[in-house]
Amino acid sequence: MIRKISKLLFISLALLLIYVCAPAQIYDNNLNDYLANRGAYVQPKKANSRKNNNIAYSHEFIYVVYAIIAGAISLIVFLLDKAEIKIFGKHAIERDLPGVIIDNTKEIITALHESDSNFNRDQFIEYAKEVFKTLKSAFSQRDISKLPLMIEEQYREHVTQISQYIKKKQINITGIENIDKAYLYKYDKTMEYEYLSAFLEVKMINYVIEELTKTVLQNDPDEVLLKKYLLVFRRDRVVLEPTKKHTVETITCPKCGAPALINNMGRCVYCDSVIKAGNYKWFLADIDIIWADSRYAPGGVFINNKQTERYK
Repeated sequence: MIRKISKLLFISLALLLIYVCAPAQIYDNNLNDYLANRGAYVQPKKANSRKNNNIAYSHEFIYVVYAIIAGAISLIVFLLDKAEIKIFGKHAIERDLPGVIIDNTKEIITALHESDSNFNRDQFIEYAKEVFKTLKSAFSQRDISKLPLMIEEQYREHVTQISQYIKKKQINITGIENIDKAYLYKYDKTMEYEYLSAFLEVKMINYVIEELTKTVLQNDPDEVLLKKYLLVFRRDRVVLEPTKKHTVETITCPKCGAPALINNMGRCVYCDSVIKAGNYKWFLADIDIIWADSRYAPGGVFINNKQTERYK
């Protein structure tokens, strides 16, 4: 925003200076041209070398002042850019560009460690990658039971999508070659939940075939695609990562007492009650593909949906 205002000011001032400097000369030339075209005799002006020299010097002085002001404004814009980068981080210049998801890992880790000192960035990133792979595998196998842990709305949405493939007798095949980049983009702590967004840049093949004939219906099986995704995870605010005192243990359902066999939404498969325990990792809350023309806010740390600079 600072850069945009500065550039707008620079352009406005430049136009103003041109408007101030140019009119006199343009007026004289246009008047002489007009009279000449009408056949009128233009009385030549008496030579006044001293006055003409003063006018010439005056014009030169105005242009020098213009050049100095233009240079000064350019310097100010440059310094404001530097100040904005210092305030908002080294990626500040990129934050308005389409398709750019800024890496805010350091800031987010600082905020997370304030309430959960055992949060491990590498473990979470690996978990995010595994969730993505598991999700794509479930689609390739058209197996709902293979879906990763996710909130109920997401679970129902993916069940519907897989069911549509089964109904149409089609298979969406995904082969992941590599996940080149992975980092944290946004963390939002609300009264009830914590939301953590991870960016993934994936090299993969992705195509759709007809179930019986294996005919390719969509995309090229030999084309390696570079796709960008944003995965949003959610957990209860009271949940912490396992520690030496807080370990992952076998859990029984608090309602029916059965060994906790958990489905994709964290429900007991015997009585369908929701099992809330600190032993569970983050649930997938949303997944979004990032297109080349998609624009995203800079991300970072949010408290109750309001961004804070506290952890920078």
